[in-house]
Amino acid sequence: VDAVERHRAVAAALTARTGTPAVPALLTADVNRATIRFATLPGEPLQVLVAAGVARAADVGRRLGSALAAWWSTPPPQCLPTHGAVAERAVLARWHEQAVSAGVISGAAAERWAALVERAAAGLGRIGDTEPLRLLHRDLHAGQVLVTPDGSVGLLDLDTASRGDPALDLGNLLAHLDLDVLDGHCDRAAVAAFETALDEMLAPGPRGTWASRVAVYRLAALARLVGVHAFRPGAQARVPALLLAGGSRAAEVESAVD
Repeated sequence: VDAVERHRAVAAALTARTGTPAVPALLTADVNRATIRFATLPGEPLQVLVAAGVARAADVGRRLGSALAAWWSTPPPQCLPTHGAVAERAVLARWHEQAVSAGVISGAAAERWAALVERAAAGLGRIGDTEPLRLLHRDLHAGQVLVTPDGSVGLLDLDTASRGDPALDLGNLLAHLDLDVLDGHCDRAAVAAFETALDEMLAPGPRGTWASRVAVYRLAALARLVGVHAFRPGAQARVPALLLAGGSRAAEVESAVD
């Protein structure tokens, strides 16, 4: 299923539900020119709102939590591919193999990253694929989330929409906010307030199980981001901080298991 089909399928599924995030209307899709045009979606990026301080971050966390709960409760279109812990483990292994083969990361950093990838893969192996399969965004980060002044939530870029464990979406979002803290775009206290408020609105199923799965996917996303930034000119300076953050998350995941 291609990006256009995914967008149309998800948009159609969401129209039958209430409280779900808005998604951009598809205007045109030109196969010959490989271009897609969408209508503008109103709102400010989540990153900007979390950076506005603890109170604003907590408010946005509650609003996004409510919208994501409705998103994940929407029956996922059967045309969407499945993507769970096994597939995420393969994605992480592919990023690692490509980065090492290309020589964009080497020496002590490469050794630390290999250890981090191994720890993340072990975590993904422990949680495995879960049921029921829910609607996933699969590339959820602060730049994909828009919030209007009245609190309405919108999501961009549905080209990776899939069926799987919603903990993957939340883990990916939180890992990218970890990166925003490292870059100085967001305050750690504001991100913590956002995360707490978000968690209060979510946790489908046993809270302990949910939290452990989110933590594993957060770790896997941080490990993957090392490879992503190793390939980007000008972004390689972030690799040491990402490795440090990933190591801290790995320790949290492993202590929870023990």
